[in-house]
Amino acid sequence: MGATPSAKWATKVAALRKACQGAASLSPKIRYVGVINEFGRTLAGALRPGTAPILDKRHTHNEFFIVSSLLNMRSGSVRPLGQLDHMTLQHDKVYIVVIPDGRNIYYVSVDVDVKNISGLILKIKKKIIRPA
Repeated sequence: MGATPSAKWATKVAALRKACQGAASLSPKIRYVGVINEFGRTLAGALRPGTAPILDKRHTHNEFFIVSSLLNMRSGSVRPLGQLDHMTLQHDKVYIVVIPDGRNIYYVSVDVDVKNISGLILKIKKKIIRPA
């Protein structure tokens, strides 16, 4: 007898959480790594220990919904432009790196004083999209 759908889902979420924790450990400049679905719902996430969230729960939910909506609305531009590799939003206090991977979206918050954001993005992608 195979695993129940609930057990399969729990296994998938545990793997996503582990990938988030692994990515968060890549640099002390990474504040948060999360995985959201195509509707903006959080599937898993890891906040760096000792780091206070910048957004409250309501604003976080809105942020994730906006990001997922933006990516869904851009689906029509995939054919002429090609697949979106990642998107970076630069704020005064943090970079937000958005990495789509099929139906899941990786959302990463990074302190703005990071030395090499491009190199860090490559490391994050290797860790979460193709974990060792």
